[in-house]
This record gives sequence, C-alpha cells and structure tokens, in this order.
Amino acid sequence: MSSFQCNETDECHDDDISSTSRDCAIGVEGRHSPKVSIVIPVYNTPANLLCECINSAVNQCYQSKEVIVVDDGSDAVTAEYLDSFAEDGIAVLHKNNGGLSDARNYGVAHSTGDYVYFLDSDDSLASPNAIQLLVAIACASKSEIVVGRSHFISSIQGWMGCPAPGHDWLVSCLQSQSVSFIAPDQLFAFSLLRRLSHLFVEGMVHEDEEFTPRAYLEAKRVVGSTSCMTYTRNIRAGSLTQSKSMKDIYKRCEGKMLVAKNLLSSQCYSSSFSLRSLIDARAYGFMAMAFRSWAEDLYLHPEYSSRLMKLAESLDYSRVKIVRHSANSARNYIVISFVRAFGIARLIDLLNVIFKKKI
Repeated sequence: MSSFQCNETDECHDDDISSTSRDCAIGVEGRHSPKVSIVIPVYNTPANLLCECINSAVNQCYQSKEVIVVDDGSDAVTAEYLDSFAEDGIAVLHKNNGGLSDARNYGVAHSTGDYVYFLDSDDSLASPNAIQLLVAIACASKSEIVVGRSHFISSIQGWMGCPAPGHDWLVSCLQSQSVSFIAPDQLFAFSLLRRLSHLFVEGMVHEDEEFTPRAYLEAKRVVGSTSCMTYTRNIRAGSLTQSKSMKDIYKRCEGKMLVAKNLLSSQCYSSSFSLRSLIDARAYGFMAMAFRSWAEDLYLHPEYSSRLMKLAESLDYSRVKIVRHSANSARNYIVISFVRAFGIARLIDLLNVIFKKKI
C-alpha cells in the first residue's frame, strides 16, 4: 500500500471547501495522486447495465485508479461477457458464489489503492469526473470517508462540506431518521478499512446497514460532497430488494433481523449513552419492519416462519424502554414492547389478523 500526501488546510468551512475541492480537483494529478480501487461485484447482471456500469468506471478522467470486477459465480454467459472487459486497469476476478458481502470483501482483498469505492453492477457513476471530485474533497478536508452527492440529506447537521469527527457524523445521521447507510457512492480510505475488525458480514442482506455505521464511527473525519451528483442508482424489478418471491421476502426479513442483532450486540457503540440509544432505536426499527413483512407476506409459509421464529427468539428486547424517546416512531416502540410482554408468536398472529382486515 503506497503512502500519499494531500494539500493540507488548517481549517475547512462551509463556504470555502467547495472552492478548495475544485482547486484540488484541477491539480491533484499534478503531484503524487492517491490511487482509487473501484470495486464492482457482479452476479448475473443484465449486459446493458453491466456495460454502462463498467464503462462509467473505466471512463473516469481520474487516472490513478484500478477497476476490480468480481464475478460472484455468475452464469457462463455473464462470465464470458465480463472477460471481454479484461485489459490494463481492469481486473476481472472469478469466484464461487458467496453473496454481495463476500464479493466486496474479495475485491477489497485484491485492491492496491489508497481509497476504495464500491460500485454496484446495476448502477453507474454519474459523471466522468466523479472520482476526481471525491478524491479532491478527501485531500482538501483530510477525511477518511467522503459521502457522495447522491446521499444528500438536508436534515444532517454539518453536511454542507464541513468535515466532522466520525462519531459526530454518525450521531447526526441517526438523528435525521431518514438516512440509508448504503456503502456505494462513498470513498473509503483503505487505512480505515484495515482498522475495522471486519468488513461486510457475509450472507447478510442489508449488510450496508451493519457496515457503514461502524466505518463512520471508526473514521477520524467524514465529509459530504456538495458538488454535482456522483452516482446514479437503478431500481430493477428483478433485484433482491424489489423481488416479490417468497424466498427473497424471507431473505429481506432475515437480513433486517440480523442487522438488528448485530447492532444490538456490538460494543463499539457503547462509548456514549446517546449513541447507544440511537443505534438501539435503529435496530428496533429494523425488527419492527421485519415483523410486519413476516406477518403480511410469510404467515402462511411455515418453512420460512419457523426459521424466522427461531431467529426472532434470539434477539435482545431488553433495552426498548431506554430508546422510547429516540425511536424512529412510537409504532416501533409499541411493537417491540408487545413482543417483550407477550412473545413474538402473539405479535405475528395479531399483525396477520390486522392485515387480513385491511384486505
């Protein structure tokens, strides 16, 4: 891993970091440039979206980069199509299917950059200078994470280009109650990723919701981009997050519960009572969403319900009273309190009756 030096500024303010970033963007490649590894996990993504995605990475005007495409056990047609992109600056790695988390971890393990940027294979970078702008902001603000413009949430305090300690940034995100902690469109310093106890939890759906808060908390500085949009998200009907199949609905329910379990059990958020309460509130919110979908969509599918029941019974409901004032909604507090008092089976039965009456 190479070391690099960025232009240092004594202080970054809302009104000057954008101009500083523009200046850095113009000149950053005139000196030693931080190398960026763009990691793209692929599993049977349609060819038209793959082409758009990979080309958006390859055509970045920022030259000090590598594109790492991880084929996560795709079919032969997709694998062959990916091989057609293999050339200098593009590494196509084939592996057995292990899921999105495993593919991302595999890509990071094979990266040689100073920064890592995760790009989903059905999305694309919005402009040819997106990476250059993010690197420039990282250099100007001395931040270990730069959050791309597509994540803009106006309610986050200090978002407008002013770097914040990772702890403060995470608290602001949690207090906004509307943030989705997705990993793509964020530039992560490789040195930060190395300090984390683990990267993405393998086999978990909604893995970003477990990974990103830990990364924010560990980061010395986090800053958000105020420049043009850097990332384009495509919502596909066939994707795991949109699929209506019982199997995929089950995976989403299971994923939400596993995220909740990890958030509740993690000791890294116990440094302050306020942070612990906010994390617990988010965890209980994930539980409530999972229970609702379970009762509405999977109630009559015992093969899935039995597995979810076992997982739900292993969750920690003991801190729900502590988070009642910081919970995302009173509904979540009521749902989790009901489970604590009467058990998960009674809740699922009750919710199913309620949903039937609405039909």
